[in-house]
Amino acid sequence: GYLDQKLRQNRERYSRKLEEIRRDPDLNDGAKARRIEPLYREARAEEAKLKQQRRAGFEEKALRAGREALGAPPMHGADPALREMNYRSALLAVADVSDPSKLSALLEMAHDTGDKTLARAVAYRANGLRNDGLVRRYLDADEAARKTWEKWGQAHEELERESTLSGQLASGVADIEEPGELRMGGVGAA
Repeated sequence: GYLDQKLRQNRERYSRKLEEIRRDPDLNDGAKARRIEPLYREARAEEAKLKQQRRAGFEEKALRAGREALGAPPMHGADPALREMNYRSALLAVADVSDPSKLSALLEMAHDTGDKTLARAVAYRANGLRNDGLVRRYLDADEAARKTWEKWGQAHEELERESTLSGQLASGVADIEEPGELRMGGVGAA
């Protein structure tokens, strides 16, 4: 996307300027290091800013997907406030239920009566209890919910990948490596 392009441009600009400094025959090693140091700092600062924006985008995507997957189910033609109240009521009805057989019975009843709101509330509670089997039963019975749930899972996988070094390396956004000129004594070296 846009931020990936900006990250690439920042790296390319940094690499180009770094090579220009390294190839300059009029500069000794100390002078090269003194010119490289602010270039490196500036490139790293820009990269950090862009990465934070990129991460914020992944966080926002995961948040939106979570609201869609775990929020009140769509009710065509219903007043949004009434829909939210109905869902909140269903959530409160299952909030203290932790017995898997009781949750299973509630899900069965919701499916039998076509009560998508209660079914979603049971799935929300089952997810909180890490009852994957019950969540799977809910998703198997509701194609639209399954799609939003998968979207939520994918958004969280992307966010997790963005948060790990291996994920950053795979996506090409790992930190710019400190140039050897700065590791070998840095600014002020002879």
